[in-house]
Amino acid sequence: MSKRLAEEMCQAWTARTGIPTIVLRPVMILGDESLTQITESDAEMGAFVHVDDVARATSLALEADVPAHVRLTLCGHGPFDTRAAADILGWRPQRTWPDRNAC
Repeated sequence: MSKRLAEEMCQAWTARTGIPTIVLRPVMILGDESLTQITESDAEMGAFVHVDDVARATSLALEADVPAHVRLTLCGHGPFDTRAAADILGWRPQRTWPDRNAC
């Protein structure tokens, strides 16, 4: 609920001031160590985004020229639509689930 309220506050701020805002909506964020402990079946809908990909999206968002309030889903692997992040930020995830069968 608090995340939703924060998003709505950003949208209201943009509507009132004309200052654009970007909300990043990452799914479950994992780093390298977590990826050794959590499997795809442990994640809701098999979805995650690597912490490095979130950091890159954040950096791109700070430089982005958006005309209004936007909400962008960040997902490295899973069924969530990230086309808006690609279109607006030029962001595409670089990391996916590790291949546990690799030698």
